[in-house]
Amino acid sequence: MVYFVTCVKHPDNSHSYEDTWKLLQNTLHSVCNQTDKDFQVLVMCNKILDDFKTDDKIFNTRLIELDWDAPTTKDRWQITTQVNNTEGMRYIKKDRGSKYSLALCELDKLNPSSDDYVMFFDADDFLSPHLSGFLNTNPTSDIWGLYHGWKLYKNIEGKLFLTEHIQDAFYRRNGSTVMFKLGWFLEEFHGNETKKFTPETPQSEILDKTNKTFLEEVLGEHQFSIPHFYKKEKSISYVPFHGAIHNLTHGENHSGRVPSDKFMKEKFQSDTVKKWNDNMETQNAYYFYPPKSILEEFSVKLL
Repeated sequence: MVYFVTCVKHPDNSHSYEDTWKLLQNTLHSVCNQTDKDFQVLVMCNKILDDFKTDDKIFNTRLIELDWDAPTTKDRWQITTQVNNTEGMRYIKKDRGSKYSLALCELDKLNPSSDDYVMFFDADDFLSPHLSGFLNTNPTSDIWGLYHGWKLYKNIEGKLFLTEHIQDAFYRRNGSTVMFKLGWFLEEFHGNETKKFTPETPQSEILDKTNKTFLEEVLGEHQFSIPHFYKKEKSISYVPFHGAIHNLTHGENHSGRVPSDKFMKEKFQSDTVKKWNDNMETQNAYYFYPPKSILEEFSVKLL
């Protein structure tokens, strides 16, 4: 069994919560398109706009609504456009870390087996349909990471561009990239005191009782999770295929990393964009008009 877990940012920390919820729906279409159906999805959020019960492309999915305050004000949540990285990450770690802490308590109630995995994913990205099948048949590593992935852009004319992310580990740049074997991961989470958080537990209590390093470096910020467990001598391996698409086509990213018009004009001139060739050796320096095969494989649907 693979447990896919995500959290949705607070409505007050969105430009448009309706768009944010539509991004979630598109992402869940991708997550639920796994070839191996032995998976469950858990979504932590502050307001449910649609439970997706009438959407036949979304199944094995549970949504939990939390009555928590926004981590910051509506004009101070997005990095780059509103706040600097230090301030923005402080809010993200608080919100994401506490929601994922509660999610782990919910998963613990299911009595997961020693070979089950949990994967945290961003609520706007797209996942490979082969992840659950790979993890369910390869329970050999404490941690599986994604070293390779895609970044998807859209220019002001609505054209899509794809680039392969290989200049460093994909997990450093994207929050949909690390899978933990759930048994020992829950032991690390609980520490010396088993936690019994419920959706009614105040967020302040979760923040107070969860180990600060675990909450911030493992649950709250993806780029530190694998280095954190290197120190603990956990076995770490990498999935042998592109496992996710980092969606940079909209303006709701926490990071604010929507390419500027200048960036798009400089990078995506006709002489720098390559036509896809299945036989070519892709490199990070190349930008492609994304082939239909990749978009279909990851069930890509955009706002």
